[in-house]
Amino acid sequence: MEIIRANLSHCKLLYDWRNDDSTRINNFDSKLIDFKSHSDWFNDKLNSENAIIWILLKEKRPIGQLRIEKKHNESWEIDYSIDKLFRKNGFGKYLISVCIKCQESKNLIAFVKSENIYSRKIFEDLGFTVEISDEGIHKYTKYAKKK
Repeated sequence: MEIIRANLSHCKLLYDWRNDDSTRINNFDSKLIDFKSHSDWFNDKLNSENAIIWILLKEKRPIGQLRIEKKHNESWEIDYSIDKLFRKNGFGKYLISVCIKCQESKNLIAFVKSENIYSRKIFEDLGFTVEISDEGIHKYTKYAKKK
């Protein structure tokens, strides 16, 4: 497996993954998005110093993506998705574990819907601490390693 930085050629791929029905169910904003809006968003993220997008490849085939984005509190929020053909094979956990290792100097956070049991288990298995809001949203935190 290989992890590469996303580039402009990945725009349509991430658009398709974002609009996949099962991805939208687990997203906090579950509406379909148009390609122009996605393209603008994607270009903004690629050009930002506060966002990094990686693509996971297996035998040169893209199977997932992970984005971290710096938030106002100096934490970096994780967002990831795996192509529907490759889910429940450990790729999400693998991708997040590589992110943790490569970004160990950063505080990492993720927000997961209560019903997204698979993602919740991944973050819990990887040692994130969890807080649950009144709305049932799970906030996962992994603090930077002390030097």
